[in-house]
Amino acid sequence: MSDLVEPSLPVPTQEPSIAPVVPAATKPAMKASDEVLAIIPRDLEEAWRYAEMVFKSGTAPDSYDNDPKKIIIGVLASMELGVPPMTGLRGIAIINKRPAVWGDLAIALCQSKGVIESFESNYTGTLGEDDYTSNVVIRRRRQELPYEGHFSIGDAKRAGLWMNARKDPWVKYPYRMLFNRARAFALRDGFADCLAGLAIAEEAQDMPAAAPVPMDKSVLDDATSEEVGAAP
Repeated sequence: MSDLVEPSLPVPTQEPSIAPVVPAATKPAMKASDEVLAIIPRDLEEAWRYAEMVFKSGTAPDSYDNDPKKIIIGVLASMELGVPPMTGLRGIAIINKRPAVWGDLAIALCQSKGVIESFESNYTGTLGEDDYTSNVVIRRRRQELPYEGHFSIGDAKRAGLWMNARKDPWVKYPYRMLFNRARAFALRDGFADCLAGLAIAEEAQDMPAAAPVPMDKSVLDDATSEEVGAAP
């Protein structure tokens, strides 16, 4: 009797899935930008939020006293000048309660607007003597005459600046300060439109703060009690 072979059962085939195949999400490739984009506030509310962020981080320059009200003034002044707020806060100082632009940012603003044709600077006179002078000559495009600024050691002495222990830059960098003052004269005379009327910080910080003027109450004192109490 032959051995019985048990018939093999058919292997069940897997039912085809009816669920749709969802391809894995692909992230867009990162693209390098051709320029660095700054965060620019578009209105007063955004400017205030920006100033509050700088205030909370404690990174505002010293002239702002980490005061959010002063910081917002710096941010708004930056927007008027057309520079990013962080650039503006670094290049604008609050001096004697007014925003003023540092000379390096001032010349950068003029250069960026393409209005400078040439810039020349030199020193003349005897080194260390009163006649030693910083001279700055800036020519503006489409204008015949240049704008000049001059500031000497004699000028600095008359203004009480030269080697003044209370004015640290004039002790550490006296000749650079002569240049800064000469450049400030030329910039203010010829490029006030580019600076939105702001003062130059190197010049403003040497100016004494104006003493508060008491309110004149003589008009009130002249009024009689009958006039004060009289009905209109």
